[in-house]
Amino acid sequence: MSQVETIPDTIKKFYNLPLEEKQAFFIYSGWASIIFRTKEKILAFDIGEKGITTEALNSIQQLDLHLYSHTHWDHFSPRVIKKLFELTKAPLIAEPMVAKEIPNEIPRDRIKIPSKDEIIHISGFEITSTVGIHPRPITLFRVKWNETSIFHGADSGYVNLTKFNADLAFIPTGTPSPSCSPEKGLKMVIDIQPHIAIAIHGTTKQMQKFKELVEKKLPECSVIIPNMNQITKVAL
Repeated sequence: MSQVETIPDTIKKFYNLPLEEKQAFFIYSGWASIIFRTKEKILAFDIGEKGITTEALNSIQQLDLHLYSHTHWDHFSPRVIKKLFELTKAPLIAEPMVAKEIPNEIPRDRIKIPSKDEIIHISGFEITSTVGIHPRPITLFRVKWNETSIFHGADSGYVNLTKFNADLAFIPTGTPSPSCSPEKGLKMVIDIQPHIAIAIHGTTKQMQKFKELVEKKLPECSVIIPNMNQITKVAL
């Protein structure tokens, strides 16, 4: 009988599997937690206290950038940020309230706080951002490098995203956020016009409804409902 693969095993495999140009791997760990890898870059979004175990966290070998949308504990954790920096020395992009809670051990020159209409260039990335809708202040990000662009919607409600076109978009669909829904996720996709939309931050039922809405309205957009803590490969 083969041994069941653990989450740390999956993360180690994530780093070692070969990738070709215009391919990417990602691991979705629930809520809005994403680790994303192309042949050139590795980045992470909203790895919070609830999105990763200590053992899995210790398996992260490299990051070129990590980004945090807001201070809710399923999206952000001072402990996790401190450990990720110890492991990778990667710079951070942090919503202003997040930045205030980042441990002092992380050098301030490694933390970038986005402001309105600012374009941040760091480590080969171009980051644009906008303010989302949520009970707490929240920032949504588009990250571009080389010929790749991805959008991360955290668990925000709908805001106008027509200036945030991206190849691939991680779109929130609902529970436990009071701000997002399958219908609001569809509106995000209509604005962003991605080739691939990935459902996050919702129940299976909400994600499936989002998939049906997008496929009906934008049949040219592929929709993925990811399996948690597994490697998903996409063509960019």
